Amino acid sequence: MKCDENYPLLLEADPTELRGEADSLLSQHVRTCGRCRAVAERISREEERLRTALDAVQPRLSAQEASKRAAGEARLRGRREIWYGLAPVAAAAGLAGILFVSTGGPKSGPLEEPTQQVALPPVVEAAPGRQVAVFETDNPNIMVVWSF
Repeated sequence: MKCDENYPLLLEADPTELRGEADSLLSQHVRTCGRCRAVAERISREEERLRTALDAVQPRLSAQEASKRAAGEARLRGRREIWYGLAPVAAAAGLAGILFVSTGGPKSGPLEEPTQQVALPPVVEAAPGRQVAVFETDNPNIMVVWSF
C-alpha cells in the first residue's frame, strides 16, 4: 500500500488499526511505515482529547427533566394563545356594554317608519386573518370601525 492511499483510510480507521493491532492491510502498513504510524498516533491522541472534552461537558438537566420542562412550556404557550385570541372579543364585549349603558339601553315604544332614507353601514373588508366590528352611535355621522 502507498501512503497517499492510506491517509483517507486513517481518518475512518478503527482504533485497533491505528495502533497496528488489527489483521488488515492498513494495520500492517501502520506497523511498517513510520510516517503513517506518526499520523495514526496523532489521530489517536486527538480523538482521545475530544473524548475527554466531551466527557467533561455535563448537561444542566437530565433528559427526563428537559422533557417535562418542554411539555410544561408547551401547555403554557397554548394557554397564552387562547387568552390572546379571547382578549379582543372580551374588549369588544366591554365596549358594547359601555355603549349600551351610556345610551340608556334599547329604545322602547312603537317603531316608527323612517321618514328619510337610512344610510347603510360602510362595507369593510378585513385583512386576512383579522376581523372587523362596526358599531353605530347615536350620531348618524359617527360610526366606530374596530379591526382586531
